[in-house]
Amino acid sequence: MREPEDFKTLEKRNVELSALIIGLYLILAVFIIITCFYIQPAGAVTDEYTNNVLLVGFTGLSLLFCAHIVFEKLKVKHLRALLISAEAEKNRILEGAHAELKVSKNELEKKVKELEIFHDVAIDREFRMKEMEEEMEKLKKELKKK
Repeated sequence: MREPEDFKTLEKRNVELSALIIGLYLILAVFIIITCFYIQPAGAVTDEYTNNVLLVGFTGLSLLFCAHIVFEKLKVKHLRALLISAEAEKNRILEGAHAELKVSKNELEKKVKELEIFHDVAIDREFRMKEMEEEMEKLKKELKKK
């Protein structure tokens, strides 16, 4: 079965979202590493408390990003399931409508054939009646002559 454009759009959104989250996560990691180890005021030594706070903050943000990724993946999975069920429902309805259309077409063709037969019979009857009237007139004229 060919996937509709909605599925392709959903997959593209999923990939873009994953790339964005990974990019943000890497930027945050680089920022914290630079802050912890390379940026220090002149002559200042980073104390252990500051390093622990930065480490806990980084860990917390990492967990939040991971949770966000998981929830977004679940949303995408749910949306995909909804799209698949909607597509299946649409196909089922279309098949039912197609079957009804076929039945209606067959019934109409049958009625058209009946009407064509009736038309042919009625026209033939009218022509035959016209011929008989002409013959009657002819016979009446011959009878009057005798």
